[in-house]
Amino acid sequence: MKANSLKTFFTLLTFSLIVILPWDPAIQAASHEHHDEHHDDHDDHHDEHDDHHDEHDDHHDEHSDHHDEHGSQKAHLHGYAEMTVAIEGNKLEINLDSPSANIVGFEHKASNDDQIKTVEAAESVLKTPNKMFLFNGTNCIVIRTSVDISAVLEEHHDEHDDHHDEHSDHHGEGEDVGHKNGEEIHSDIEANYKFSCDDGSKLISISMILFNHFPAIEKLKTDWIKGNKQGSLELSSDSRTVIFR
Repeated sequence: MKANSLKTFFTLLTFSLIVILPWDPAIQAASHEHHDEHHDDHDDHHDEHDDHHDEHDDHHDEHSDHHDEHGSQKAHLHGYAEMTVAIEGNKLEINLDSPSANIVGFEHKASNDDQIKTVEAAESVLKTPNKMFLFNGTNCIVIRTSVDISAVLEEHHDEHDDHHDEHSDHHGEGEDVGHKNGEEIHSDIEANYKFSCDDGSKLISISMILFNHFPAIEKLKTDWIKGNKQGSLELSSDSRTVIFR
């Protein structure tokens, strides 16, 4: 009997609390506001994490750019040049690619008369195949020669006499001619030669007499192909002949 009375008492007490303490919207709003503040804090922390991630990506890209720049500079070696030789039937094609410094002694645009004359003299040799190559086994006649020295000489260099005073005025300002924005300038000179040989199958070797005119070329990496044969070697002034075997 006493247990039933206690149960009835607690039931009435619970009902009374529900009646006395009705639902308050302000309490729920405060609860929602606290939840929203917590959510905003979480979003701010997430944005901060994204910013840190973006900063890390920027640092990674900067490192990659520095690595690429280092690799590019490493590939540009003074004293080193590259050549390809291709023989197909009676047709012969030779390509030469060299840092400008190996050919003219500098890599910036020629800025005075002496430098212009140096470039023009080098261009003259490059455009004269019999000063560059000696063919053994058969006779080869040049059909086409193309020399690109635009990296070190303006296109209208023939008019340089008319601008002598202008060059002289600017020469004093160009104390850092070989540099741009504090960085060393790199440039290449390229030449392409096409020949017709009497009998390409009898061409047994080519001697690179270009070393006589461009001693700054210390190593000439040469890749060649003739019919179903091919090879790669490094030439120098002491070993300057490509033998097709």
